[in-house]
Amino acid sequence: MVTPNKLIDDAIIEAVCLLQYETSDLPEVTIGRLSDLATWKEFAAQRLPLADVPYPIRGNDTNLKYQPIYSLKNADNSRVVQFGEKVISYHLIGEKKYCGWSKFKPELNEAFATLFERLTTPVIRRISLRYINAVVSVRHHITNVHELNLDVRVNDVRLDCPINLNYISNDATHITTTRVAHTDFVQIQNGSLPAGTSAVVDVEVTTPPNYSASKLTEIMEWIEGAHTKEKIAFFKLIPKEVLEKLKEN
Repeated sequence: MVTPNKLIDDAIIEAVCLLQYETSDLPEVTIGRLSDLATWKEFAAQRLPLADVPYPIRGNDTNLKYQPIYSLKNADNSRVVQFGEKVISYHLIGEKKYCGWSKFKPELNEAFATLFERLTTPVIRRISLRYINAVVSVRHHITNVHELNLDVRVNDVRLDCPINLNYISNDATHITTTRVAHTDFVQIQNGSLPAGTSAVVDVEVTTPPNYSASKLTEIMEWIEGAHTKEKIAFFKLIPKEVLEKLKEN
């Protein structure tokens, strides 16, 4: 299958890239340096609930130490930066807000350059690139989740009920998790699903265990590869006749 460059009317409602890292800087220093980027000067700051939990407690809890404690949002809430002492994520949020990879990638580069410019010898331990797509019947010519390129059967009988399907493919450098769901199974953290959503396709590409990188060029090269994996996983699910209607010429 030839993967289209993009759709005329994409289904993306959130694109997010997250880095988990280690640094020798004190926790308080890390937060101050990350929040002071000139690009984000006009963003509204918000303390997240976990900011009230002391760092010694969060830092020793596997479930908490990589959680963000501060958030920065632009005026229309389409750009969100979240960060903690060991994590930073950059979000592009909203129906028809996605600006295309040629513009989104430089935004990621600028956001993550902050780590290498302001922190002491950061080491990246994990990267995640995730796209959440809301397939809308009238815009994408797919009226229910079973019209995607999938065939889920139980006892040789094809299911036609609401489903929630997760599957993983991986290679030496990228792990791709695809989640396909009927809207009954979906809760959106940032906002709500567009009216008329018939299915949600959530594709997340992550680094393998024991990943380590210490240069911005390394992580951006990995992210470029992850974006290619994202596209392949998503477009595999779209029927050929639908792609013909939606892809750019």
